Formats: sequence, structure tokens, C-alpha cells
Amino acid sequence: MRLRFHDAAESMLEAVLARGDRRLGAVISSAFHAGAKFDAWDNHFNFSLWQRAFEMNSVDQEDYLKAKNPAGPTCWDFIDMGFTCEALHK
Repeated sequence: MRLRFHDAAESMLEAVLARGDRRLGAVISSAFHAGAKFDAWDNHFNFSLWQRAFEMNSVDQEDYLKAKNPAGPTCWDFIDMGFTCEALHK
């Protein structure tokens, strides 16, 4: 068995990006222009660049990490997926 570990800051940022909304566009742009790249997280990851980008754009990453209501609205509700969100909860 081989275990691989992810840096906690990388995992947090990945979670925020996965749960993100349109407000993160400005954060991603700011981080990119400050030098942040997605090329091989381990080699180029600089969490301080991302923290500054969140601060510059007044976006609190903790808002994206809170528990979600499974019955609540999702960011993709406007897309016709051919099935209902209720089907996903079964």
C-alpha cells in the first residue's frame, strides 16, 4: 500500500474552488497575476498569493467551507441535467 498526502492548504484551496461561485473569478485572476499557477501544486503552490487574492477581493474562503444543506439550492440548479436534484439525494 502506498499512501500519498496532500498539503492541508492545497486541499483547502481545492475545496474552495470546487464549491466556488462567480466571486472566485476575481480571486483566481488576482492570484494568477500575482504569480500563482496551477502547474503541479507541489512545485509552484504559494498559499500566501492566494490568501492575498482573497483579501484583495473581499472574499472569505471560510464561507465556502461551511456545511451545506443537502436539500438547499445548488450553483447548477439553472442547468437542465435531465434529472432532478432530489434524485441525487437518494
